[in-house]
Amino acid sequence: MKQSFAHNLGQDKAKLVVSAAMESYKKKFAQYRPTFSWISDKKANLFFQVSLARLNGSLEVRDNAIHFDLKVPFLLQAFKKQAVAMVETEISHWIKKAEAGEI
Repeated sequence: MKQSFAHNLGQDKAKLVVSAAMESYKKKFAQYRPTFSWISDKKANLFFQVSLARLNGSLEVRDNAIHFDLKVPFLLQAFKKQAVAMVETEISHWIKKAEAGEI
């Protein structure tokens, strides 16, 4: 499932936002054992563990948008909306904080 989050922060600030959001997510939703790692200046991989299945995703930070792609195994399709909603909530919250000058 692909989704984009528009922003006006520029790439460097947006990368800080993504890092802050994912660190918050790791603490807030520790039961899903999320992991997050940058693989380049603007791309990152993330993983979530739900029961015995693993959800893989990626993020790409651009000057005006954050692109998110989550691959959900067939058996976990029922959880896809929940997982996307959690990531969307965290990223949107942190984008608003950055726009308000809090980051």
